Amino acid sequence: MQKYAGSPGGPPPPGCPCVWLRELSLGCVRSLLPLVLLGLMGQTLPPQADSARAVVREALHAVESGSVPLAEARWRSVLRRNPADRAALLGLASLARYTYRARAGDSLVAMLRQHPKTLDGYGMRAALGTGVAWWERSRYDSAAAWLAVAATEAMALHDSAAAVVALLEGARSEYGLRHQVLADSLRVLAVRFVPRNDRETEAYVRCARAWKGLEPHAARAPQTADSAAAFAESVGLRRVATWCRAIAAEGRSWAGDYHAIFDEYRAIAATADSLHDLFRASDVRGLRGAALISYGAMSEAMTDLERSMADARTIGDQRGEGWAAANMAQAYYALGDPALARPYAIRAISQLTTSSAGQEIGMAHSLRGDIAVGQGDYRGARAWYDSAARVFAAAGFDGGVAHAAELQAHVAMRLGAWGDAERQLLLAWRAAGANQAYSRPLTDYLLGTVSLHQGHLAKASRYYDRAAPGAVEEGNLRYYLGARRAEVALRRGDTALAERILSDATGSLEAWRATLSGQELRANAFQASPDEADPDMSVATILAALVRRGRTEAAFALAERRRARELLDHILRGKGVAGADTTDPSPKRSAAAPSVRRALGDSVALLEYVTGDGGEPTTLFVLSRDTVWGLAIAAVDSLAPLIGPFRAVLESNGNPRTLGAQLGSALLASAIRALPERISYLIVVPDGALHRLPFDALLMPDGRYLFERFAVSVAPSATVAMELLTRAPRVDPVRILAFGDPWYGPENTTSVDNAPDGSADSSRTRAGLQRLPASSDEVQLVARYAPGSRVLQQSAASEAQLKREPLGRYQIIHFATHALVDETSPTRTSLALTPGDGDDGFVRPGELSSLTLAANLVVLSACRTATGRLVRGEGMLGLTAPLLAAGARSVLATQWPIGDRATVPFVTRFYDGLARGLSVAGALRAARINAMRAGAPSAEWAAFALIGDPTVQVHLPESSQKDTGPANRWLGAGLFAAILGLAFLWWWRQKPGRIEQGRNRDPS
Repeated sequence: MQKYAGSPGGPPPPGCPCVWLRELSLGCVRSLLPLVLLGLMGQTLPPQADSARAVVREALHAVESGSVPLAEARWRSVLRRNPADRAALLGLASLARYTYRARAGDSLVAMLRQHPKTLDGYGMRAALGTGVAWWERSRYDSAAAWLAVAATEAMALHDSAAAVVALLEGARSEYGLRHQVLADSLRVLAVRFVPRNDRETEAYVRCARAWKGLEPHAARAPQTADSAAAFAESVGLRRVATWCRAIAAEGRSWAGDYHAIFDEYRAIAATADSLHDLFRASDVRGLRGAALISYGAMSEAMTDLERSMADARTIGDQRGEGWAAANMAQAYYALGDPALARPYAIRAISQLTTSSAGQEIGMAHSLRGDIAVGQGDYRGARAWYDSAARVFAAAGFDGGVAHAAELQAHVAMRLGAWGDAERQLLLAWRAAGANQAYSRPLTDYLLGTVSLHQGHLAKASRYYDRAAPGAVEEGNLRYYLGARRAEVALRRGDTALAERILSDATGSLEAWRATLSGQELRANAFQASPDEADPDMSVATILAALVRRGRTEAAFALAERRRARELLDHILRGKGVAGADTTDPSPKRSAAAPSVRRALGDSVALLEYVTGDGGEPTTLFVLSRDTVWGLAIAAVDSLAPLIGPFRAVLESNGNPRTLGAQLGSALLASAIRALPERISYLIVVPDGALHRLPFDALLMPDGRYLFERFAVSVAPSATVAMELLTRAPRVDPVRILAFGDPWYGPENTTSVDNAPDGSADSSRTRAGLQRLPASSDEVQLVARYAPGSRVLQQSAASEAQLKREPLGRYQIIHFATHALVDETSPTRTSLALTPGDGDDGFVRPGELSSLTLAANLVVLSACRTATGRLVRGEGMLGLTAPLLAAGARSVLATQWPIGDRATVPFVTRFYDGLARGLSVAGALRAARINAMRAGAPSAEWAAFALIGDPTVQVHLPESSQKDTGPANRWLGAGLFAAILGLAFLWWWRQKPGRIEQGRNRDPS
């Protein structure tokens, strides 16, 4: 989804001339009196008016030079001697305005203009400054009223310089109110009465002329603004010069000049910061951030937009804050993360609907359409987009019309209505015009993609060729174009060309990903897509074709370059690989098939799936020590609807054999028949919807469950699996660190986190996180398996202690607690430990990845810890990948909610297997088989999944499972009695009206 390129501070397009009578009547009070007084302009300027101008200059100089405290102290000292000193009052009021202290400034202005008053330059300059302050806050009605007063008084005082500024600022306010004729009249009057030899006023007028020149087809506006900026700089008006430079950069950015967007805007914002001009800094950063979204420079865009929002909030500019929030929402939509986009969209709607201007109302309507799309309500979305288009058109805002048309096209593409999508995109291309030339390459890409879906290869190529010059290096558009050109080459039968183009395009995407700051942004790199109908750019189709034509290893290498890049970066940084702090676009960072095969060992095979949407073929790569081959299997679209019911049957203790056999036949049968008999371990690398599939519980052709023959683990990529397999194993004495039975604090405490829109994040409340008494038994049982184990419970099982503990000492780290998993946003996912010492007790993925582990195994005995947000390319973003990134070699996690007491027997079976010398995957396999044979329900034996290296062994002491004498026999008898007691307590709690406490009860 393309960003919205609105300009919160720029001039609106001209309105309809037929409404001039209405506009004139609205502004007659503001304009008639100045017209009557124009004849006085030639008289001599009184000394008092010049003195007031000097006071304002002094205040501005104090702000720009950082000497506000000194100036404020001097003027306050004057007021202590004479509370009615008008020069001091104006100085303090001007300081308050330039430092954005609205309340203080308003009270000082009120003192200057209190009745009865004498008309003088101090009161007039106070009115002028107040009008400008209201304009900066986008309160155009108030600004116009104050500026009309200032213009009238300036003329009465024969202060033509102040009158010209008041009239020009009044014209800008009337533009904001859509009073086109009145605004033009005020502007013409102001320009005609510039006093001679007043270079400061002339500089201001020159910039105003350039600003007005930014209307469509005014190609000379940037040159005019550059000249005006140089003139303003020569007379010492640095803020005016900054305004002029912003006008010039805006004109060039509209023409598609990337340098103006990327470099000029940044320099202008830095200058505005140095001058403490928050309004100009906020405006320029908002413009830059909005434009950079089109080029895919998301990190820079979002940094600018966050700064723009903060500065606008300081100023009190709801309109500017709303525009920045709207573009933040569009950035997250472009990255395929509607969950993070939604709070910004809500904030923008709240801010923009306070205005009555068409641009703001139109944008609010389009954001409501975006929210509807996120909820799957396409009919509602189209209605909102239609409404936005009408509002934008009525306001004469062509950029908004283009934006609404493009949003309609996205919905049409989702629905496969290619003719409608093409019509809307052509409308968007025409409406954008010269004002949004930088957005046209993306529109051309979408037009080409629509043509490709319609089967018009030549037409698609022409659109892609036209878009190519605008696909700058910093953007992701180069990847989109390359992937589509690869598809065109493939459809024309040139497989070699398709492979070469896709490889180059993937390099472009990796290079773009390297420009993104922040783990979540980089993780979303492969998630981003402007094509609503085919978000993976038909890559699955291209890779399948390469396999069919004998290019299996090349196809595998390309698939690996799109897998788990963020996790791989963390792992390589942990190894101390040079340059691993940023993504190296070289394919060498992804393992080739021979490297993976060497790491597997004789008894291990790897199955990697590549899936696509919309009926694209699914390819299964099978790697063993001997060979690699690719298999074509059923399209995932036909299997995805079965995954949810299969999980539900397992979780509800139903009979999973029918669905398990159907899915197993489609996904595993051909690979298992080809595997050598010596293979006892399987590493599965899922893709797309297959990430949510419990592979262990699938049935093989012989009717057995997969785990009955193989010890199975899951990995996010073959390269990550290779890195884990080749980690040096620990052979030192085993120590276990176990966290259990944390203290969660009183219920109904306040939220510990806030959403971006300022609302409480309900997933973080402690209400409902009840104590898990059996988790205490679980961690004490686990600790028996190794001497020197450390058990942390209740207040000791805290987040603060986790961060203080020397975690590198432990081979096993075991958590028995609650987990909160949000499948829409990883930042809302956490393990729940005891709060305290400045920590809230919720250990989030980013905090887990920052730990320093050397553990062979981490056990997450909590609900749904193997799940999370599914992100294309990166895989499952939740709690497991951060632990692998932190140094764990394997993670045992759960696929659905688990019972507090029912978990203890399964965990016991698992640790018994480790104590018998089995690998972690072997111990999990044995625990499943034993539980199933003992009659345990499928919700228990299928709940746990292993992520990471399946072959790693944890050498628990053999004595942990041996009876060494009478003491152990007495201990056994005591444990037997305890088990009987727990069984009776379990039976008692199952009586009617009693419900077992799980580890993920809904806080509500």
